[in-house]
Amino acid sequence: MKYITTLTLLFLVFSCKEETAPDNLARLRMPPNQQISIVTEDQMTGETNKLTLKHTEGGVLVYGIEEDLGSDAIPSYTELVSNLIGGKSKKNKKSEHLTVPLKEGKATLLKWPKAEDYQSRLQYSWQNPDHPELKHLLKAEKLEPLIKDKNELESFMILNNWTRAQWQAGSPKIYPPWNANRILYMIRNKQTGGFCGQYTQVLAQSLTGLGYNTRYLWLKAHFSMEVYSNSLNKWIILDPFYQCIFKQDETYLNAYEVYKLLETDESKKEITVLNSLDQSTISGDQRNTILKAYENFVIDLKMNHLEENKGGTSYVIAYWKHSAMLAEERNLKFDFVSLPPLLTPWPQDLYARQNQSSFKITAINDKFISFELNTNTPFHRHFEACSDGINFKALTNNKLSTPIKVGTHSVYIRSSNSKNIKGPVAEFKYQYSK
Repeated sequence: MKYITTLTLLFLVFSCKEETAPDNLARLRMPPNQQISIVTEDQMTGETNKLTLKHTEGGVLVYGIEEDLGSDAIPSYTELVSNLIGGKSKKNKKSEHLTVPLKEGKATLLKWPKAEDYQSRLQYSWQNPDHPELKHLLKAEKLEPLIKDKNELESFMILNNWTRAQWQAGSPKIYPPWNANRILYMIRNKQTGGFCGQYTQVLAQSLTGLGYNTRYLWLKAHFSMEVYSNSLNKWIILDPFYQCIFKQDETYLNAYEVYKLLETDESKKEITVLNSLDQSTISGDQRNTILKAYENFVIDLKMNHLEENKGGTSYVIAYWKHSAMLAEERNLKFDFVSLPPLLTPWPQDLYARQNQSSFKITAINDKFISFELNTNTPFHRHFEACSDGINFKALTNNKLSTPIKVGTHSVYIRSSNSKNIKGPVAEFKYQYSK
């Protein structure tokens, strides 16, 4: 996709004269002590980025736009900015391990998960899993016994199937509020019907009440969701209306991965659509109908609907106020109905890993290493740590110290949320020698 940018040179200049020259370059006489920057604004996304060029002692600033002859000697502005704001650099060279010299020996840091590894510029409004409505939902529908002794992925499939079995799909004559209890009550009492939106809201709030991160997907004439799998350490699609999941070989897929595979007819063949009830393959016209819905996708950043007392259609009409999407030409063919949502060119913004834990080193010497622990887990309760990756023990705060020993050793941590759901394990690995 081609981006149209407007360049503005910002100077703290109180008086200067503009000069012209035969080479068609503009010149400005700069007073001393001025910091020169380039600020760009993407006219599609409204995103601005700033590059600071130099601190000048005074002189003439020369600027202009030349024809791009494709020289590799000239750095790409997009690549420079992507490095600054967390985008992926095409060159992305693997850095060497850091070695820390100490009084008696040295420590080489072989693995070091940091907070910036899972950064996203998007802000979510998560639903508190301890909300009274969710507690009532779990109890009234007996959802916890339904998944007792099941692993995470088994639980996801069971709840996807349970949701689809609650009623026969129909049009919601009265659009219910985004509240699973109210949806189930109104449909069971013949006050309204429910289709993809209502199935998805019931499933998402059921999973949220159990402690899982969920988010809604606005699709092509369809509505679905993703849930964050801690065991797979990624977002994956659960579609309760079509009662299906998506795979490529044995890999569970999210909306972005399906979207990318739909780029060509050849890669489209790699998508397997599975019925979550019996794991049978969905094929033919039904498969094509399902995949057509996922040709474009918008991710909703809002999940805390139970905190508000609004009508169901209010969120549909104003979805763009609390959603984000990938700013790629093919995805921008989405039927926005109203205004486009927040746009980002970086998949990392949309698919930054969730429930991650990280280490910040606060002290290191020949006796011990001390850390401050951080996480992006919504409704985080406590950290757990161990030295073997198995026997985790709860910590009372986010501080951790471990004795430093000769040889190669690891420290493992994970986050636990208010529903006692454990996040993926993060490993800090070092080698110490004297």
